[in-house]
Amino acid sequence: MMNEFSLTMPLRTSQQDLNAYTLAVERKTQTNASWTRSTAMLFLSALTEPAMLLLLAESSCKLRPLGAVNVRNRFELIRPDLCTEHTLKSFSGAGVTASRSKHVRRVKRGFEVDLILTLDIPAGGSSGTVTVFRQIFTILQFAKPVKDFARKDESGSGSQALEWTDALLFDVEYDEPSAWARVCKDYNPIHISAIAAKLFGFPGKIAHGNHVAAKAFALLERSLLPSEYSTLCRSKRPIWMEVVFKRPIIVPAVLKVMVAKPVANLESHDDSMPFQILGMNKVVVKHDDARSFADDHEDDNDPTTADTGKQLTVDHRNMYKRTRVCREDDVKK
Repeated sequence: MMNEFSLTMPLRTSQQDLNAYTLAVERKTQTNASWTRSTAMLFLSALTEPAMLLLLAESSCKLRPLGAVNVRNRFELIRPDLCTEHTLKSFSGAGVTASRSKHVRRVKRGFEVDLILTLDIPAGGSSGTVTVFRQIFTILQFAKPVKDFARKDESGSGSQALEWTDALLFDVEYDEPSAWARVCKDYNPIHISAIAAKLFGFPGKIAHGNHVAAKAFALLERSLLPSEYSTLCRSKRPIWMEVVFKRPIIVPAVLKVMVAKPVANLESHDDSMPFQILGMNKVVVKHDDARSFADDHEDDNDPTTADTGKQLTVDHRNMYKRTRVCREDDVKK
């Protein structure tokens, strides 16, 4: 059990923030790319991340920022209609609430804690607020390994093996983590200095996971995706994405991104688009099966209960990422 703690902070966005995000993702400030829901989701994730860093820095927090890793993130764009490129240039009166869950999950290599961030903006014509975005950071603090730790049995799950489209290539250059750090304010030395990264056991400076996801989606959205995903891509409805980290990406890196080939007679293409990213012919980002928002949150009023039954084994030298993107029939407004 950990002491529950929360904080609030204002959030102001500007054209400069959008330019910095675009520069970090596209390597240039002006592009012809259209503003999409995934762009809004990952942009807001980066801009609200300082609140998460403040939670880690709070004196009663048992998590040690330099001795812990981010193993899973979930992003929920609850009100895409209020998070357009135009509105994000001048969010007025917006506020971020960050809370640290008191629930601790014991895993093989330590324990996990959820940090929950919500972004609220003033409701038009009233004195209340509306939540437009939420994300859950899951942090693993390493501790003495638990012998014979029971893993989730995935045998016989019946999930169908996926075939993948041709890969699209993109680079993460050596200096790009610094550009992303200027957006999200995560200046963890393992992202900024190769020497510091080696002191923590990595072979070199590593990329931010969310940065890799943002670059991959920017590339996918400029490409010709299978027509079966067109409804999902054109939809204006709420969307969520979850990533689980498990393998570091040492920069510079050449990565491949691909989406699952649509399966004949499968009606779920309107709801999800599995994708994966490979580096050096190893999967560094892989899809996970989609679940409804209601299934993920056992208590509708307490997002900290998400995935409390799932146990993951993560090694800080061997991190792997699996990701899913789904349309939100089930994100609550």
